[in-house]
Amino acid sequence: MRVFVSGATGFVGVNTVKKLIKYGHEVVAFVRNKGLAEKLLDRQVDVFQGSIEDFDTVYSGLKGCDAVIHIAGQIKAHNLDDLYTTNRIGSRNVAVASRRLNINNVVYVSSLAARGPDGAGSVVSHYGYSKRLGELEFIHNLFDANLKIIRPPIVYGPFDKGLLELFRMARLGVLPKMDKYYSFIFIDDLVEAIVKLINLDFDSPRIYCISSGKYHCKEINQALLRAAGKNGAFYLPLNDKIAMAGLLFSTSKSPFSRDKIREIKPKAWTCDSERLNKDIKFSPTIDIFTGFDITFRWYEEHGWI
Repeated sequence: MRVFVSGATGFVGVNTVKKLIKYGHEVVAFVRNKGLAEKLLDRQVDVFQGSIEDFDTVYSGLKGCDAVIHIAGQIKAHNLDDLYTTNRIGSRNVAVASRRLNINNVVYVSSLAARGPDGAGSVVSHYGYSKRLGELEFIHNLFDANLKIIRPPIVYGPFDKGLLELFRMARLGVLPKMDKYYSFIFIDDLVEAIVKLINLDFDSPRIYCISSGKYHCKEINQALLRAAGKNGAFYLPLNDKIAMAGLLFSTSKSPFSRDKIREIKPKAWTCDSERLNKDIKFSPTIDIFTGFDITFRWYEEHGWI
């Protein structure tokens, strides 16, 4: 199967491409930076340079493909115009181009933020709204097609930079203290599920969540400390007011923004893989204690920590 993968040089994208190759698929990697793609990706991959916001290049890249895995997107909301353009219009371009080219096998990698936190019944951040609008663009344009949407929670593992600072803090023996619950998914489990989804054939959209479990922050800190080889830590209480104070030092590269603080406030961001397991007979196998250990070792070996 010839598979189009957008966002192929990102954390999830690189790992998805590797998994596709492992299973014998041909890959068209749609990327912004061809030089970076040639460094990160296997030589077997066909690299197509373009912008997800430009319909013509998306359409050209999709020609001759049998399936689509759309991963490209923005996470930070420091520039809302860019965020919505990439996550909504980019999704529309992929959906419309897939429809015009009669590609009837599409996987969209969304986010748990598009559902919202536990019990909220709605999204709570611009990032979440932009991903939800991306979902709706796919559903609107491919409602009668073989469309699968997956909403991962916090994704982590080797090559990830999103949780790197937290692992660095664990190594120093300093960690945040919160009374909250989160779900996680190890990168290998996520990409295994993504690749399995291209083998499913439906005549209407399916939306899935995936996670390895529901963890209290106390368990998360225990897993971090065990991975770092620490017996204890100094805990820094983190609440909404303290997080808001972080805005004073916020920059375009900072993890703190008003949007991220909206996501910090809720009590829980959790989900399960029940529906996914039912349809593809797959459940995540790596919990945070094992996954954090693998990730920490990788950071050490590659000089990231």
